Amino acid sequence: MYSSSDKTGQDTRQQELVQKGKKYKGCVPVRYELAFLAFTGLTLQYSLKVHLSLAIVAMVKHQPGQNVSLKCTLIRVEGEWKTILEKHSTPNRNSNLNLPVISHLVYYKSSKLYHAATEVCKMKIEHTFQEGEFDWDEELQGHILGSYFYGYMCTQIIGGRLAEKFGAKFVYGPSILATSLLTMLSPMAARFHVYVFIVLRVLQGATSILKYRKPIIFLEYATASIFGPVNSPCVVYFMFLSPAIYLGSLLTMGLSGVLIEAGGWPLVSYAFGGAAAFWSLLWLLLVYDSPEKHPRISDEEKCYILTGLRVKEEGQTSPPVPWKSIFTSVPVWAAFTMHFGTTWVLNTFLSHIPTYSKHILHFDIKQNGFFSALPYLSNLITGVVCGILSQWLREKGYISHINAYKLFNGIASLGPAVALVLITVVGCNVTAIVILLGVTMGLRGAFFGGSYLNHMDLAINFSGTMSGILHTFINLSGILAPLVAGALTKGEQTLARWSLVFYISVGIITLPYLTYLILGSVEEQPWNQPHETQKEKKKVKVFQPKYTITTHM
Repeated sequence: MYSSSDKTGQDTRQQELVQKGKKYKGCVPVRYELAFLAFTGLTLQYSLKVHLSLAIVAMVKHQPGQNVSLKCTLIRVEGEWKTILEKHSTPNRNSNLNLPVISHLVYYKSSKLYHAATEVCKMKIEHTFQEGEFDWDEELQGHILGSYFYGYMCTQIIGGRLAEKFGAKFVYGPSILATSLLTMLSPMAARFHVYVFIVLRVLQGATSILKYRKPIIFLEYATASIFGPVNSPCVVYFMFLSPAIYLGSLLTMGLSGVLIEAGGWPLVSYAFGGAAAFWSLLWLLLVYDSPEKHPRISDEEKCYILTGLRVKEEGQTSPPVPWKSIFTSVPVWAAFTMHFGTTWVLNTFLSHIPTYSKHILHFDIKQNGFFSALPYLSNLITGVVCGILSQWLREKGYISHINAYKLFNGIASLGPAVALVLITVVGCNVTAIVILLGVTMGLRGAFFGGSYLNHMDLAINFSGTMSGILHTFINLSGILAPLVAGALTKGEQTLARWSLVFYISVGIITLPYLTYLILGSVEEQPWNQPHETQKEKKKVKVFQPKYTITTHM
């Protein structure tokens, strides 16, 4: 890295760079290239992660004997309401739609228990549906959707070390390229064997090494270059990470339905995989590991980008990680479990809302895509707004740091919990369900004004290590949420079964908040400042970003 100082020890690089007067050689300023590539890279990386959630709806066949009646009717017999359940289905000769054939009728008394156990929503036959290729039940689909996270968890720490050793350019770019190529191989793997497909999904997760120090430094540089020096980690997150990752979900869900209708489910893998592969080539051609190494950046622009980034003592060794203190810290686990609860709801939506909208709301694939995208739009808006609002309230002194976290955590936990319970109450009111699902994810976005970055308050010196532990832990929900939903709805795509899925989510998002109210903290932990064990080394000023920012996917 470039470094210079005068006899007084003051950093003189700004003056030297301005005196050199190096001019920019390209047509577009480097900072805009960097900002665009960083933002689109995050968006595409998230698209590669979530595209299967909707595609799998078009991939699977209706399972024989599956209790997915297209109609549930109440009739009055001898003065008492009865429920007629139409069971089993068989292909209609004149349509691609599986129309119900009443092989036998089951009559139940009008008790709430029996009615809820068999109730599904009526469907208006307005569209035809293409039968899928694969005989995968809900439980197996849960394993497929969760398999990505097995690989994702395994590379949390490894990816960070690779980025530190080789630089982000030759880690982040190639990792997205590898993920994109594996994505484009997905249709072939699925048709070959389901277990080959699962292995491929695990590998896709393993190659998606996004959440690490070096790649996010690019975002800090980009933020500083466009909006001025970065003095808060929240600035980077709310200007780049939050919009990018939720825009990825929004675009993927919205476009996938159109792509499937136009060219079948394989087109989703080819489209998003191809776009990510093209992006990775641009990244490798245009991006460099730091402003100092960029051949086309002007000295003035370089100076502006680096202004405000914290300096570090050259030769200073990193303190040993206090593993025992981290794993036994009550405030750390209060923050981690709070994060886990909100991520559980996110991963339940990512993995199974398209399936829910198909079997319960009976949306066609195009409607399904647009409907599945709406909750992420509300999450995107409220996430950015609540993050900025929380910062503003604290800076103005209207609310303390910890109370701001507790306030926005409460909105992010209790709000979705109430909305999910209401979904189980409104029955088959499609309009109400669509609104409530949007409200669920929208209110969840308030978490970004809460304790999302709490681990950095507790131990900024070990934020990278703690981020790796945190995201390994919360990504367990990416495995468990699809498995739980798949097991509960296996052969029983009914309102009652989906109510169980929602009730479990209510418990998992609410209990951690109650724990955080009692045990949560923003105070720096004593083990964040280890005692000096070596003599003070010569101080030489070098540029180094102030914060380590990570995000879960």
